[in-house]
Amino acid sequence: MDKDDNCTMMPPELEVLTRILVDEHLNELMFNGHQHAYAEREGKLQPITSPFKNEHDFEEALTLITGMPNTVIIGRLQWDGMLPNGSRFHITRPPHSPDYATLSIRKFMPKHRGLESLVVAGALSKKAGQFLDACVRARVNIMISGSTSSGKTTMLNALCSRVDISERIITIEDIPEIQLEHPNWVRLVAVPDERGGTLRECVVGSLRMRPDRLVVGECRSAEALEMLQAMNTGHDGGMTTLHANSSKDTLTRLESLILFHAGAEIPLRSLRRQIVDALDLIIHLKKDRNGKRQVEEILGLESMEGDIITRTSLFKREATKNDSKLLSTGMVPKFVERFKERGVPLPQYFFDPMALEE
Repeated sequence: MDKDDNCTMMPPELEVLTRILVDEHLNELMFNGHQHAYAEREGKLQPITSPFKNEHDFEEALTLITGMPNTVIIGRLQWDGMLPNGSRFHITRPPHSPDYATLSIRKFMPKHRGLESLVVAGALSKKAGQFLDACVRARVNIMISGSTSSGKTTMLNALCSRVDISERIITIEDIPEIQLEHPNWVRLVAVPDERGGTLRECVVGSLRMRPDRLVVGECRSAEALEMLQAMNTGHDGGMTTLHANSSKDTLTRLESLILFHAGAEIPLRSLRRQIVDALDLIIHLKKDRNGKRQVEEILGLESMEGDIITRTSLFKREATKNDSKLLSTGMVPKFVERFKERGVPLPQYFFDPMALEE
């Protein structure tokens, strides 16, 4: 999409925003009231001059945005939705944000990045990219974790792009961010209202639509339990994302979502058994100190030892003198036989610790 296309997709009243959004290096745009504006460019946050002359102009823009048909009202003082060019927005108003209204925009990237481009960008090593490609084709159940803006959706798009065209993909999101070029792709978007339509209800309903692949854009609440149960009942090859500060926190966060948000009365040991039976792989991403989004660790879930889920680090990022590298640990995942069963052979010595990066 070129700059002119990006502008014409916006209403004329919002042209003041398009002049900023066409910046190809910009990832996110934030306004704290009309005066204070910030932009994230290539992972670094910096103040910018606000394009709004006064509070009235800012309020006019917010009124236009919140009136768009694809806006979801979270509460009376919060709005989520998408701009006409696909960029995601979030708005708060007083008294929820008592000092001023806020507007946050995450820019839509029209060209999704495949695994190859993530390797070129340094987010993945070539060997890790080859491994993840094989995992998708072998229908491994994958959870992508990381903090806000760490690149989870980018990774999810990259993995989904490797699904075979003969398979039926159903994606479920609250705000549509997954972008696929797939002939049999059904997109479901949660629009909760008095008729239902929550993310959890979308997950339950999708199981009646004969999915080969079930992809939940992000597990935030009760839908985590439905996603887990789907993975446990023959819907392999599922993928989802989850907010977590570290790879070790990922499973703790998942347990919390199921126990507190889903209201499930499941003994902790039984829940952990369900998790280890359903999930195969965790990909954890983070931003480095320079704002670069990278895969920090790739973990394979193994088994239960007592009440503890055992995990194996398959790839781990190690610091070097000037940068860092995602290196193979030489460990073999428990699902290694699935590669052969699915006709996705890896090189003979792929996991050989004597030839880690060959």
